[in-house]
Amino acid sequence: MPRRARFNADHAAHAPRRKALQTFPEQWYNNAAGSHELPASTLQIAMINSRRLLALTVALVVAFAFAAPHTTAQRARAAGQRRVSLVLFNGKVFVSDKQYAIAQAVAIDGERIVAVGTDSEIKSHFTGAQTIDLQGRLVTPGFNDAHLHFLNGGLSLARVDLNGAKTLAEAKRRVAEKIKELP
Repeated sequence: MPRRARFNADHAAHAPRRKALQTFPEQWYNNAAGSHELPASTLQIAMINSRRLLALTVALVVAFAFAAPHTTAQRARAAGQRRVSLVLFNGKVFVSDKQYAIAQAVAIDGERIVAVGTDSEIKSHFTGAQTIDLQGRLVTPGFNDAHLHFLNGGLSLARVDLNGAKTLAEAKRRVAEKIKELP
């Protein structure tokens, strides 16, 4: 048999199988002959597809394992934690509210207090570039005491400040400037 004839014969012999592969699985179960068996080639394709699915699953697991966070900052972001510059914990933090509450920990970012709370609250929401165990010590807000005594404060506005004047001429110049300022 010539080559072209043999190709046509093989092609015709496999036509039913190719047609079966082009139909949907629901049609195999509802065919006119009532047969509920899948063609052998379809089972082979299903096995190949399941192997591909398994290989894809393994590849994804490996990819995600290597993509897992490794640094402290990455783990903090993955856990939903905010990175701040300083976390103080295990202390007595004076909150200075109406109840005079005492907290255990504080999160600070730069020059701002971000949060105050219990050790577990702060550690679960924040990770610090620097972390300090206060060992029960007291933390208070920074005090900028700008108080003045009313009478002396008012009078000081009318006085001439001669501190630092090294010569009589410098003192006279300051007195003259002050006279020009006053009504």
